[in-house]
Amino acid sequence: MIVYIQNRYPYYSQTYVRDEIEFIKKKKGVKVYSLYPFDLYIFTRIPFKNSFQFGIFFKYFVKIIFSAISFKEFFGYTYALFFAFSISKFLDNNDILRCHLPKYSGLSSLILKRLTPKLKFIPVFHSYSLFTHNPFIKGICFYATYIETISKYNKNYLKKIINKKIKIFHCGVDIKKNDWTLRKKNYIVFVGRLHQTKGIDLLLKYLSNSCYKIKIIGNGDIKKYKKMAKKLNVDAEFLEQLSHQETLNIIKYGKVLVLPSRILKDGDRDGIPIVLMEALSLGTIAVTTNISGIPELIRDKKTGYFFHSKNEFLRIIKEIFNKYPENIAINGRKKIEKEFDIDKIIRDKLRELL
Repeated sequence: MIVYIQNRYPYYSQTYVRDEIEFIKKKKGVKVYSLYPFDLYIFTRIPFKNSFQFGIFFKYFVKIIFSAISFKEFFGYTYALFFAFSISKFLDNNDILRCHLPKYSGLSSLILKRLTPKLKFIPVFHSYSLFTHNPFIKGICFYATYIETISKYNKNYLKKIINKKIKIFHCGVDIKKNDWTLRKKNYIVFVGRLHQTKGIDLLLKYLSNSCYKIKIIGNGDIKKYKKMAKKLNVDAEFLEQLSHQETLNIIKYGKVLVLPSRILKDGDRDGIPIVLMEALSLGTIAVTTNISGIPELIRDKKTGYFFHSKNEFLRIIKEIFNKYPENIAINGRKKIEKEFDIDKIIRDKLRELL
């Protein structure tokens, strides 16, 4: 049995986790445990049953007390601790334990590995759980059978933390479902959380008083950014509650997808955004920033474009709208077919797991 411990499942923005689980279900038994929605009844039960379990519980609870930097973290890690003990009876040494984005779910997985020492444990690091505050990251890595991550950029960072076997498996997209085209309409697309890591505020500022129409798809403080777009005189259409297929259709016919990703002060950043892969697979030009693992997907002026300033961004957009660079769109599609085909990636993962 392959057991997944996730902070939240299913989650709208984590299609890569859903795709992996659905693929593996065809080959192997899968069980998914999700920390969210919270079951506060969990706190009413004594989590440990013997002195060994009490020792583990006490050790990690003390660490939570001294390492949590906010009430949110204290509650999240404490809940994760109780959660692990509550489901530990359902795991055995023959199981394979996986955990994507191991922050709170990472602590649960670490505890389960300590309680069931012979099971195989593979944490999967993307970006948030790796570069933001995570006091249990060394323990998660230490007790892992091996570590999985999504980019060379992440692997280089992990090598500074621990000397452990690290495997790179990119996220990917289903190229069979993504029917691509070079026939585009005159609009820009933004898809992502309406959050500073995605640079939505920068994008609206850069498009201020311009002639370009943009379609914005994402969850977050929509009222805030609608107000900002209006103030900056941006021709923006905010689209909410779209299905994944509806989102892909909008990307498919957009002339360009823009994602001004950036690194925040707390370390939060993108990995290799799935939406960039989706754009390339659909023949849509991706314009983004040269941070984290993105250069492993985008080669400037080969499979997409990087920009570093407002003037450079507007110049690139103007060039694309004046004459669509079909050669770059074709190169982008080929890049996805060769390196980011989700079926091939998951088959490779499964061979490693089993």
